[in-house]
Parts: sequence; structure tokens; C-alpha cells
Amino acid sequence: MTQHAESTEHIGSPATGSRPGFNLDGILYHCAGDWPDEQTVASLEPAAASGWPWLQQLRWFSQLKQFEQQNGVNQGSRYLLLQIYHHQQLLVLLPLRTSDDSHSLLALSNYYSPEFAPLMPDFVPALSSGIAPLKQTKLWPLLVAAISTLWPQWQQLRLQPLSQTTATQVQQQCPASIKTLVSPFGHNWRAAATNHTDYWQQRQSQLVNTIRRKKKKLLQQGAAIQIHRQLTPELLASYWHIYQRSWKQPEPSPDFINWLLEFSSQQGQLRLGLLLINDQPVAFQFWLVQQQQAAIVKLSQDQAFDTLSPGTVLMAAMIDEVMTQDNVTNIDFLTGNDDYKAQWMDECLPLLQLDLFHCQSLSGWLQYLTQGFRCKLRQLSTLRQRRQLIQAPGSQHD
Repeated sequence: MTQHAESTEHIGSPATGSRPGFNLDGILYHCAGDWPDEQTVASLEPAAASGWPWLQQLRWFSQLKQFEQQNGVNQGSRYLLLQIYHHQQLLVLLPLRTSDDSHSLLALSNYYSPEFAPLMPDFVPALSSGIAPLKQTKLWPLLVAAISTLWPQWQQLRLQPLSQTTATQVQQQCPASIKTLVSPFGHNWRAAATNHTDYWQQRQSQLVNTIRRKKKKLLQQGAAIQIHRQLTPELLASYWHIYQRSWKQPEPSPDFINWLLEFSSQQGQLRLGLLLINDQPVAFQFWLVQQQQAAIVKLSQDQAFDTLSPGTVLMAAMIDEVMTQDNVTNIDFLTGNDDYKAQWMDECLPLLQLDLFHCQSLSGWLQYLTQGFRCKLRQLSTLRQRRQLIQAPGSQHD
């Protein structure tokens, strides 16, 4: 990788030229970094992959960027879209933003985001005659080389949320000049089953009996369940009617969720469940279905009906629906470690934050050493607290 002179400047506009070039393993690539205008984004969209996982197409990131800008989130940030080309063929996109102090790059993600991943076309042709197609093993060296070409003064790149598998792959692929630090970010509950019968056999009898008992009571109250695949204005109104009467914190704005509901409806991935009592909507569940997998995006119920547990009964109906009608074999609760998820899911996987440090620069080395020291201190503090808990009077370990 080309070395650059030390710079104390913040991350700003890319190097001069519309698409600066760089060489990696004897192959010439070109890259761009500014976030393009809407017309250019629309032209890139067909080449920017099918949006796995969970509709994370370029439009997803454009909407996320718009949501943050309109709601004053990360006000000091600049939004960037790393684009890498070979012979005019788009190879990969990486949506980013700068940190508030403009010293670091961060994955464009927030509390709406499932696992972050670069956007790659569904099909990448051979790079040139006699050269194999782009492989995953070359993805992160390529991205790091492009970042260093466009922003030679970069110090740190933060990626989150990542699965353990993805974090390990990135670490293994990064060149020797890149140091990494991994830290906890969150949790991801999941379940797998060959069919709905298999799924329910894995659940505890207490949950199954609760569903049966609560369903009976709800039917006596005039309850009905609807599961929709197309969004309508009436369904959208019911969604927000329930949300506003639930325990959920108010959204900064309904814009992103409204867009995601509409977009998933257009893509055929929306599963919107409603439970009504005497035609009054009291619980909703917003799911996505893609590639025989289902993701639970949002769920809520009117607090006035909590004693009837409409959300529990609706959850059971949604599981049966996606497993019997969509042949779903995996259910993903996305992010969060709420206690109730354990009774529905099989395993809780860690979500991680991975920091990459540009250690060819002194400032990148200092960032790496400073954050590594802080990480060690946090680990020691956590270990000390655990020991104190074990040694406390009355501890079960006494």
C-alpha cells in the first residue's frame, strides 16, 4: 500500500480527480468518496446488490442519512459513499460518515441497523482477462487501500454492529499496517427450526400453555388476527395508533419507519400483523421475510390491554404464518437483549464493534494505543466488579 506523508488535517474532500486510482496486487482500481446526488444514487442502485441482510440496499442508507440529517443526529458529521471501480465496473460500496471531530470514519448505522456490511453487486464479472473475479478474501484490503487513497489522513474506521464471524473475517483480511480492537456492542437473539412443529417442540411448555390460555381469553373478548403483506394508509394509521399507546419510547420521527414499511411492502418482504379486539387495533408486529429468514423489526401493544397479552398471541400467529406460508427456517430478533426474547429464541449471539486503526500514521498509532489502554481498563474494572460480587456476603458462591 502506498505510504503517505503525515497530515494533521481532518478528513475532508477526497484527493483531486473524479476517481483517483490505486494499484493493489498489480490491478488498477479507481475510487470515489463523496455522497452523490439523488440522481446518481438512483443510477447506482441497480448495481448495488440485493440488500442482504434486511433490505440494506443503497436506498436504505440514503434514507438513514436523510433521517439523521433531518432530526439533528450526528450534526458534526459528513456523509461519504466509498465507491470502488475496475474498468468502469462498480465492485463495492461502503456507506460511511465522519466522526463529529472529523478525525475518524464510521459505518453509516444507528439503532435501526441490523448487521452492517458493504454493498456488493449480485454479480461481479472477471476483473480482466485471465484475472479471477473479486473474492471476499480481497474485499477488506481493497477497501482499506481505497480509503487510504481518498483520505490519507484517516486515523480510525469504526464498524458496528458486526457478528463475530464478520469481525473475525475483517481482522484476518486487513493488511499488517492496520491494527484492530474489538469491543462488545449488543446482542442478537435467533431461532432455527425445520418447520413450525419443530419450532414449537423446542419451546418450553410454560410459554405454549400461556399462549393457549391467553388466546382463549382474547377470542372471548372478540379478538381477531390479521397478517398483511401490503401496506395501506389504514394499516399505517393503526401502526402508529398502537405505538403511541405502548411502552415504547417515542421515535424522533416516523419518517424512516414509514419508508421501511412502504419499501418492504413494495419488495414483497413485509409481514405486518395486527391483533384487534372488537375491531380496535391493540397490538402490531412488523416483520421482514427474505431468503427463508424472518426478522422481527418492531412490535408493540396498547398498554391498556397488557393483562390479555395480545402481543404474545400475535407473536405465535406470526411464527406460524411465516413458517407455513413462507417456508421460513430462521427467525432473527435483530438487536437488543430484552428478557422476553429468551423464551422465543434458541441462542443469543454477541454483536461487536470493530475499530480499525491506520498505523502507518503516528496519529493512527496514538489512537490505537490510547483506545487499547482504555479497553484494558474497562476489562479490569469489569473483572474487579465480578470478583466483588462473588465475594460479597450471602453470595451463592460462598
